Amino acid sequence: MLALIFPVVSPQLFVCATSFKCYSMYRSSSAKSIPPAGVAVALLLLTGCAGMQEDLDRLRSSVEDMRSIQAEHSQQIVAAQHDVRTLRGRLEELEYAHNKRIGSEVDTLKSQISNLKRRVPPPAVVPVSTLEEDEGFAKTLPSDIAGRFSRALELIRDGNFSEAIPLLQTCLDASVGQPFTPQIYFWLGVSYEGLGDNRNALLAYNQIVNLFGRHQRVPQALLRQASVFNRLGDPKTARITLKKLVNDHPGTPEAVQASRQLQDLQ
Repeated sequence: MLALIFPVVSPQLFVCATSFKCYSMYRSSSAKSIPPAGVAVALLLLTGCAGMQEDLDRLRSSVEDMRSIQAEHSQQIVAAQHDVRTLRGRLEELEYAHNKRIGSEVDTLKSQISNLKRRVPPPAVVPVSTLEEDEGFAKTLPSDIAGRFSRALELIRDGNFSEAIPLLQTCLDASVGQPFTPQIYFWLGVSYEGLGDNRNALLAYNQIVNLFGRHQRVPQALLRQASVFNRLGDPKTARITLKKLVNDHPGTPEAVQASRQLQDLQ
């Protein structure tokens, strides 16, 4: 029950308090009222209290030293974290600059390779001027078609017709009803010609003539149709095709060539 009323006091503090009380009693009373032994005991207790005070002072000093060391360590940690962030930022900058430089070098190398390829003539079946025209035209197409069409033209320039055809077919599927569909059919015809597939070449050119009669690529399609008929040993149909070209598209460069070929076929 007393423990609930009075706080727990350490023995050392209790002794100090008792000693201080005895010492006060000694100061306030006559020396004759307290026996010498009691005075000695009081002085001894006071001496013990003073020793405990010295221990407390040393403990406080140690705690202050630990706090000082901890504060110094905290500052060092903060400084180290700042250095890490700085180094990480610098590393990211270097990586970005490195990747950008490499990307620029790769783009330059690709451009040089592309220019070198242009110096190498494509196969004879490929009309060079029309190829160069459509290589520039392909870049203006919608993004979902431009890449595939450009790649197909690269393959045609290299004479890789078998790989160009599937790409051109996917371009056709994505360009139904578009004004650039005749260009895709045209290069399908050229690719089939390059593979010696005359039947499919004629079908591709015929799609241009029948579906896009007034398109600028029609004269070329007719001229190439006549050339395929000649290779197939059908000069009669070749002459009919050339006459259609001359009559329907007079004044075009293809009509001029058709007139010359008609004279040769007579």
